Amino acid sequence: MLLFFVLSFAQPQWTAPFIFVSYPVSLVFLIILILLTPLLSSFYYRLPLAIRPLLLILYIFKYILLLYILLHFFLPLVPDQIDDASVLILERMDNHVSAAIGFFEFAGSLFGMILGIVAGGLWVVLEMLLIVIFLLAVPLISLGLMKGVQYLLDYTYKRFVFQPIIDGKKRKRSAPGIRQSPIEGQDNIARARMPEQLPSEDIRVHDDLPR
Repeated sequence: MLLFFVLSFAQPQWTAPFIFVSYPVSLVFLIILILLTPLLSSFYYRLPLAIRPLLLILYIFKYILLLYILLHFFLPLVPDQIDDASVLILERMDNHVSAAIGFFEFAGSLFGMILGIVAGGLWVVLEMLLIVIFLLAVPLISLGLMKGVQYLLDYTYKRFVFQPIIDGKKRKRSAPGIRQSPIEGQDNIARARMPEQLPSEDIRVHDDLPR
């Protein structure tokens, strides 16, 4: 996702064939998937093996939709001259060098020109560095925000949906009733099947003797 986002700014014409869900439909689908995936993940291991890959496809599609939304908002910021990046960079460098030379006029013609060229080149390098940081930071921050929302929804579903259901089942199992436990039933059956042993004759004879 990160690589495709960066390449989309270098070659914007390549992105059109890969975008098959336009805005705002992509935003609607993304919200629906963000709300549904925590519920679906709770039943993942209960699903048949043939259906589990479909759920994984939904997870991947969620990140693709996020990429589409980012391209919708940030791709129009790319200048039209991006197809010829070398010309654009040279033009920016020429403008910055000219502005820097004008700023350092007080240092003399020769020394001011040297300072202007160095400052203008550093200015262009700084701009390129900021652009690269921007291209890397935007998708990473977006992924972090979506992960945060996902974790918040997971906690909300667990706290207010799944936990009450689990607690209700526990209370139902521990509630008193007339049902007899299996262990007590087995003890009663064992006692019923055991024959009552009579005392031996010697004991009965001795019991009949006068004391």
